[in-house]
Amino acid sequence: MLAFHGKKTAETQPISIKKRQPELPFFYSQPRNSMRDEFGSKVPDNFEDLLKLPGVGRKSANLIMGDVFGKPAIVTDTHCIRLCNRIGLVDNEKNPKKVEMALWKIIPPEEGSDFCHRLVYHGREVCTARTTPYCEKCCLADVCKSYASYMKEKKQ
Repeated sequence: MLAFHGKKTAETQPISIKKRQPELPFFYSQPRNSMRDEFGSKVPDNFEDLLKLPGVGRKSANLIMGDVFGKPAIVTDTHCIRLCNRIGLVDNEKNPKKVEMALWKIIPPEEGSDFCHRLVYHGREVCTARTTPYCEKCCLADVCKSYASYMKEKKQ
C-alpha cells in the first residue's frame, strides 16, 4: 500500500500517485478524509476498497490498480471504447463496464493495463476521434473491422 506522509494527512497530497496521473479525482479532501478514516491513510490496493472512496469509479480504480500497484486492470476510457468498437472487439458498445467485461474475456490479465495504454496512444495518434482516422498508417489494419469502410471513404 501507498501511505500518506505527515500528521495532517487530510491536508497532504499523495505525491507518488499525483506524479503518475494528475487528472485523477483522487486529490480532493473527501477521498483523503475517507482514506484517513477508513484505511489508515493508506491508498487501498484492492479494487473493491478503491471503489468505496468518494469520487473513485471503475476507471480510476483500474488505473490505480494497474499503474500504481502493478495488478491486473483494464481501464476503459473514451479511446479504449472507441477503438474496441472500431476494431471489432465489441459491437456498438458504449458502456465502459460492458467494454471492460468483454476485454477481460480476451485480454490476459497481466497485459490489461499495458493494452489499454497502447490503445490510448494509438487513439491519439492513428485512430483519432475528431478527424478521419489515419488508416493507411495503422498497424492493426489487417484485423480491424472498420479499415475497409474508412479507406473507401478516403478514396471518395
